[in-house]
Amino acid sequence: MSSQSTMPQALGEVAGPAKTVPEIAIRAMVSRTAVKTMTRTRLLTENRSRELRA
Repeated sequence: MSSQSTMPQALGEVAGPAKTVPEIAIRAMVSRTAVKTMTRTRLLTENRSRELRA
């Protein structure tokens, strides 16, 4: 959970001053990363349950 709170700060540092980067773009990038992580976790869980059944 701590990595999620530091992510926006890291993006801001890479992009420079917050004024140059719309906050919406940062939020979209963060949410896209979160969706990828959730999908990956779901796939791992499905694979694990499939192995247990076999």
